[in-house]
Amino acid sequence: MTSELVMSIWEEYWKEKKYNPIVSNPNQKGVYDGQREDLITSMGMASFLEAVKEDFKDGFRVLDYGCGAGALGNFISERLEDFTYVGLEPSSGQGRDRIQTALNAFGNDSRIKFGTIDEDLEKVLENPFDAVILISVFTHLEVNDSYWILDRLKKVFDVNRNASIVFSCFTAEERRLHWHQPQIWERYYHESYVRESDWENWCKDNGLQLSKVLDFPAAHGYVHEIYKIHKL
Repeated sequence: MTSELVMSIWEEYWKEKKYNPIVSNPNQKGVYDGQREDLITSMGMASFLEAVKEDFKDGFRVLDYGCGAGALGNFISERLEDFTYVGLEPSSGQGRDRIQTALNAFGNDSRIKFGTIDEDLEKVLENPFDAVILISVFTHLEVNDSYWILDRLKKVFDVNRNASIVFSCFTAEERRLHWHQPQIWERYYHESYVRESDWENWCKDNGLQLSKVLDFPAAHGYVHEIYKIHKL
């Protein structure tokens, strides 16, 4: 069930659509990567963007790490006219399939670009971004893998010290659910819970600051805790 806070944020700022989306039939085009465009998925994307709401205006520049087939880009296109969206996926077979789906769906719109993490990330990070967003990426990785990704993404602050990295994770409290639904946890989430103090320590070691944004109730009863990393 969606929390009252998430619903109020959605109603106040994110519900209104000002423009036609780039992809008008995203469900048919596969933009939602096997899921469907609905209120819950839209509120989920809004919950991540809430962390950078002060930057969410014309000229907004975002890197979507683990972009799927570009659902976030389509969401943004309904709310901003002038923006830059770069979506990256791993160069594995599944990742390349998602990128190809995205390329087919979005066509040649100059505001949207796609690539692979392995081949394009270093070059992409030479450009300024207001935000790097990782929607349900760390929830499917072990903690050390998440740190490895952050070690690469922190270069975004070298180009724009006012940038933010926004991600979701499961904290140690979610470990309790592991024992109630082990088949779901092992299939989808691995050992991805982490203590907030672990993130804080990583940020401290790197001269960065961690801020909690909000909790977003997601599938299978799990709560995605959304955090923002920014420069001190």
